Amino acid sequence: MYSKNDMGKSQRLAEYLKSMIFSGFYPPGARIPSIMELCQQYDFSYGAVQRGVKLLQKEGLLLRSGRRIVVANDRKMPLGRTRIAVVLPEPEVGAWPSPQWMGPGLFSMALLGIQEAAMQRNCWLSLLHVDREDESISTMTELRERMDGMIVFNEFEHLNRDVIGPMPTVGVLMSGNYRDVSLLDIDAHFAAQQAADHFAKQGIRSVVIYTDGRQTYLRRADAFRIEWFRRTGVMPEIVLRPDRRIQPEPDFIPGTGLFFTSDTVTYLYAQSYATRHPGRSLYRDFALVSVDGKRLIVEHYGVFPTIAVDWREIGYAALEECLALITRPGRPCRAIHFPGRLVEN
Repeated sequence: MYSKNDMGKSQRLAEYLKSMIFSGFYPPGARIPSIMELCQQYDFSYGAVQRGVKLLQKEGLLLRSGRRIVVANDRKMPLGRTRIAVVLPEPEVGAWPSPQWMGPGLFSMALLGIQEAAMQRNCWLSLLHVDREDESISTMTELRERMDGMIVFNEFEHLNRDVIGPMPTVGVLMSGNYRDVSLLDIDAHFAAQQAADHFAKQGIRSVVIYTDGRQTYLRRADAFRIEWFRRTGVMPEIVLRPDRRIQPEPDFIPGTGLFFTSDTVTYLYAQSYATRHPGRSLYRDFALVSVDGKRLIVEHYGVFPTIAVDWREIGYAALEECLALITRPGRPCRAIHFPGRLVEN
């Protein structure tokens, strides 16, 4: 017999692998990690991983080739008349503490929602991994000739209209003030209110904000600063994580609340804290709140209060918004904010 928890892990693993297959990370004929490798990478039981793989075998996405598990050559892809590019960042070698950064996460869940919506709406998707540091993004400018619309993820806040051009565009996890781009993200102000309520219930009088420099996260930091100042008259300090690393770790002050603008930032600080303080946990030692809900998707992140949304739903909405911009020329772009909910356990 197996537990409901194992079944949930199997489904999450299957969804992640499916998104990586559709994205081209695992192309037709490519070998995916073995059952044992997946067990070690995600700390899942052998049975949970095996059932997740079998789910995709039943769908015809994975095949057994001897001892290898490979992607089927005739996997189903959204192929329709409306052509939409989905632009994702290239992996940053060495930027994360382990290869698990490519595991189940916000991008993979949003991508899965995009794929499902494309299947239903008869769209043709082209998923592209682009160097985030390429200011010209020549690949994107070429898309104008081949695509009807584009969905861009948050690593490309620096893009301007000269790069994007007149193509109908939707930004996921982006906060730029683009006149001609629809933007989808968590409602930063509603998240700030929930976080402030959480700290107030615990009697916290002082809060420090921890973030990295991406615009969408700085916007969450600013929203919380304004909300906390409105309530207490005290403006919280913002600690910026340099170069996506934590070096050196700040000195956390006992009794101070910690507000993190993403679960990944929370996890990395917690790892650094555990290294410096063996046997202790940032999650237990401090009152904290994080934003985005990634820890509900990634098993090894641990348990801490996070303000979560359904990223699969956001992906679905992103494709629908892109279609609306394509089919109704002149339709105003808009910012779509999804209210998250605080999940403590």
